[in-house]
Amino acid sequence: MAVTRVLIVASTYPLPSRSYDELVCTAGILANGDWVRIYPVPLSFLSHHKYEWIEIDLIKREASSDFRPESYRPKHTDLRDVKILEHVDTKQNWLKRKELCLKSVYRNMSSLIADSKEPKNVSLAVFKPTNIVKFQAIPDSAEWPESGRLNSINLTCSPTLTVQRRRPQELRLRKFHLNFNMCLRTLMVNHQR
Repeated sequence: MAVTRVLIVASTYPLPSRSYDELVCTAGILANGDWVRIYPVPLSFLSHHKYEWIEIDLIKREASSDFRPESYRPKHTDLRDVKILEHVDTKQNWLKRKELCLKSVYRNMSSLIADSKEPKNVSLAVFKPTNIVKFQAIPDSAEWPESGRLNSINLTCSPTLTVQRRRPQELRLRKFHLNFNMCLRTLMVNHQR
C-alpha cells in the first residue's frame, strides 16, 4: 500500500508488550471510504490522534498470518515516518465525521455476516441496528498483571511529534454492553453484546 492517507477513528483495548510498549489495533478509513486495520500501534500515539488524517507507510499483512483484507502493519513500528495532517472536527453535529465514516453502512445483519465470509472476508464495518435498547459503559480495571507492566518511556513518532506514554494506571478503561434490535432478513432479533 505504501504511503497512505488514513483517518484514525478507533482502537481496541490496549495490550502490554515487552517489545513495543502498550499496543492497540487501530481502525482507520481511507479517502475512498475503505476501512483499514493497523497493528501494532502504540497506545500513546492514539491518545492524541483520533479523528486526524495521517500519512503512514503501510505494509499488507501476510495472508498466512492474517486473512482479513483490511489488515496492515506500519513499515516502522516506532511510527517515525508518520505525518500528522488535519483534524476532523465535530462541528455541525459531526457532519464531516459522518460523511467520512458512514459511506457504507450495513443495516441488515444477514448481509454483514454473508460479506464476512469468503470471498470478501469483511471484518471491519459500520452496522446500524434498528434501534438501541440499552447501552452501558462499566468502569474496568486499568491494572496490568505485574508481568505485563512496563516502565514509562518516550516515543518519537516523527521529527515534529513526540508522544509521552501514559502509565497503565492512568488509563480510563470501560467495558461496553450494548443491547439492540436488528433486522435479520425480515425478522427482528434482540441481541445483547
